[in-house]
Amino acid sequence: MKVIEKITKEQEAKIPEYLKKYLQIGLSTVPCDKKRAEKSITRYYKYKDKEAPEFIWADSPEKGAILAAMLTKSNKDVNSEEVKQQITKASYGSFEAYWVSTYAFIADELPVKKDELVDIAKEIIANCGVYWTFDDVVVMTEKPVEIHFNENKKLHNTEGLALVYKDGTGIFAIDGKRYKSLLDMTINAEMTNKTMD
Repeated sequence: MKVIEKITKEQEAKIPEYLKKYLQIGLSTVPCDKKRAEKSITRYYKYKDKEAPEFIWADSPEKGAILAAMLTKSNKDVNSEEVKQQITKASYGSFEAYWVSTYAFIADELPVKKDELVDIAKEIIANCGVYWTFDDVVVMTEKPVEIHFNENKKLHNTEGLALVYKDGTGIFAIDGKRYKSLLDMTINAEMTNKTMD
């Protein structure tokens, strides 16, 4: 097996192109192409020698986590803790573009043996929001419809959600710091302003 000790100047010059391309994928607010999204996940199941799953769609990760908790428990009666546990079990779809960019660069630009999984991952991040995989079912969610940043590229919106989903759920944040609610965010901002005065 040949070890690559350094890359050429031409290869190095392509790195910013990959960073830009995959940043755009990760920040995309274009609605998911559901057929392509399901096809990419089905391709992953086939890669893992599994049967094609059924798909359930939700408008946001919050709703998706509720569905995932129900599937895990095999019961519609789930509590907030069970829903929270699903956060660590999710795959983050388009938000995982940052690490896929590295593998895409290696697979596409360097003289290495290419695994089909790289192309599958590229398809998934381009077409999927957050999702949960089970043996025969996948819970899929849409991408955000709005993402707001400050000049330092941190999630930021002083007037509402910084990251917004189709169903109105999302993340409250100021300068990258998350808050539970608009009220919590407003109170914190007022206290910060008083401290600075």
